[in-house]
Amino acid sequence: MTYQNFYYLLIVLITFSSCRKDPVLPVTASPVTELTVSVLPDTIGNYETPCSYFPAHPGTWWNYNTNGNEVKYEIDSVAHKVGDFYLPYFKNLDCYILGCSFFHSAYFGLGQSGHLSAPIILETYNNEALQDISSVSFPNLFYHEYIGSPPSIRRQLFAIDTSITTLTGQSFENVLIMKEFNITDSTHYYLDYFLNEIGLVKRDSVNLVDTTNLIEILTLTDYFINN
Repeated sequence: MTYQNFYYLLIVLITFSSCRKDPVLPVTASPVTELTVSVLPDTIGNYETPCSYFPAHPGTWWNYNTNGNEVKYEIDSVAHKVGDFYLPYFKNLDCYILGCSFFHSAYFGLGQSGHLSAPIILETYNNEALQDISSVSFPNLFYHEYIGSPPSIRRQLFAIDTSITTLTGQSFENVLIMKEFNITDSTHYYLDYFLNEIGLVKRDSVNLVDTTNLIEILTLTDYFINN
């Protein structure tokens, strides 16, 4: 090949290369990415930290035995945006977790609606008259959507640093106990037992006529804390 022929061949190769286009590939979005971006800010896990006695981090769950049946308390895998906050979402109660409280939608009348906070845990004794009023019943898993008058549910700190043993033989130390009762019900109340960094480990129904008659209606069997 002469130098002149080589030069012409080089020009042809350069021209062909400059006219060639890379193939356009279809752009596909990952369903997980789409869900995460729509619900969470840029940093995954950037949500309001829940109470250590009910560590309801997204993706957390607890399994309980209840009269021979199994029930699962479950926190959604991603936080939900509520106003300016990103909050864990408690599926069983259809509401959010804000610190040591439930945070749920409520209608206040006259076209006014918003969100209301209701205690899960009270970590200190408080004798303020309205401290223990709650719009949520944790044992019965319901909340009052319409707040036209003070709810009948009361939640209050019952005991701290208590040792307990469940029906399955599990022993727990330094347990915090919350009491829930309904001012319209004169027959019984509930006791919720919480362990730091674990959550609810046991629930009793207590007969008001005989307070030694405790019926264990929830017993923790398995759990996963996604922190």
